[in-house]
Amino acid sequence: RTLHHLSTKYPNFDQIYTDGAKNHRGSGSAMFCVPHNLGWGKRLTPITSSFHAEVMGIEMAVQHAETHCPGKNIVILSDSKSTIPAIGNLNLYQPPPIHLISILQSLH
Repeated sequence: RTLHHLSTKYPNFDQIYTDGAKNHRGSGSAMFCVPHNLGWGKRLTPITSSFHAEVMGIEMAVQHAETHCPGKNIVILSDSKSTIPAIGNLNLYQPPPIHLISILQSLH
């Protein structure tokens, strides 16, 4: 069902998946670009929150898209229930949270 939705709503878009996580051993972020069959991840400091780990995963995807997919349509897929609304609810009249600034700069 999800794959059908992606193929109908974003038929000519390159897909980049992201994730971020935190557990008792630490925090990390990752991204995977489907058309390039390329992924990478990084370990973050142990005090990094799961929210910030998710933001870092999206930031990695944006950086990859800027470098490897210029001029292409991109859809970034994330399972974060907090990061996506935070990006979507930014207000032009209020400064963005510091951890979202680099993503916003890349999108403009």
